[in-house]
Amino acid sequence: MRQIKQQDEHAGFPTPIAAHLQSIRQAITKRQETEQCEKGNGKGHTSAEVLHLPLWPEAVRGAPNDILRSALFAAVQGKGRTHIENRLITSVNGIRIKYTGGQLEQSDLDVWEQVLHLARQSPLGTVCQFKAGSFLKSIGRSRGKANYTWLSLVLSRLTACEVRFERPGFTHGRGLIASYDIDEHSRLYCVCVDPDVAKLYRAGWSAIDWQQRQALKRKPLAL
Repeated sequence: MRQIKQQDEHAGFPTPIAAHLQSIRQAITKRQETEQCEKGNGKGHTSAEVLHLPLWPEAVRGAPNDILRSALFAAVQGKGRTHIENRLITSVNGIRIKYTGGQLEQSDLDVWEQVLHLARQSPLGTVCQFKAGSFLKSIGRSRGKANYTWLSLVLSRLTACEVRFERPGFTHGRGLIASYDIDEHSRLYCVCVDPDVAKLYRAGWSAIDWQQRQALKRKPLAL
């Protein structure tokens, strides 16, 4: 029987670009499957209500420029963490950021970026589920009681804080995570990201090389 060779739609692209294209295609498929599942369960939204994060490749993490170009996630170690009350954070011209809550540092940014990475495949405002062990592995941390406790504390900090973005004629104030639930027996985490985080991405975002960032772990100033 004569075999027919299937044409590779990414043929001709350099290997890294082809891999990125394949990753984005897989993310689109995953997003479509999730939306179809939610519609089947009666959880669908009207088209005017559905908000998504941009679809970036698996090898990177996407984060809003307004946050990356500020000192919101400081170059400090956890032991030097302080509580901040309505403090003006150093940022680029054109935007003022005020923060209230436990001081955030680079390991908190790792958790937030990974939550957003998982949430990008579903409509914002819906629950993003993950197992603690696989999540910790994805951010370069080992499984263990100490890190499970640490992850819960970071999610609590990201939920309890308030970040105020002030532009001329407009103020946007939110926690970085809307809510979370933890099944302590199965270690299943259910995290919800506020749909309004899409506003930060509309103002511009950057793709961060995740492997490179992980290689700089424990070097907060370099990060």
